[in-house]
Amino acid sequence: MVKSKSKANTSKDASNGVRENILYILGIFPNISPSMLHITLGGSLPTSIWKPILEDLVDQDFVIRTQLVSQAPNGRMRHHTLLKLSIIGHEHEEVGPKK
Repeated sequence: MVKSKSKANTSKDASNGVRENILYILGIFPNISPSMLHITLGGSLPTSIWKPILEDLVDQDFVIRTQLVSQAPNGRMRHHTLLKLSIIGHEHEEVGPKK
């Protein structure tokens, strides 16, 4: 009889998968907004799953979050958030299929 994985291990595996996907996406797109990251991760993936993982990556200096303010053509001030890999993130990023 095959034992099923514990719920904790399954959750940890899923978190690692999301973490790897975030690093992979940021390796492809040099600057991306959190909403664009959400779309590339899959719009059906709840933010309650991927945002804490993104926060951990920012806290661990794998990802740099930059806040920008710009003036739109209509004169309104716009606030933007951009995400990009840090040098540490680039060192740990694996692009391409795993062997």
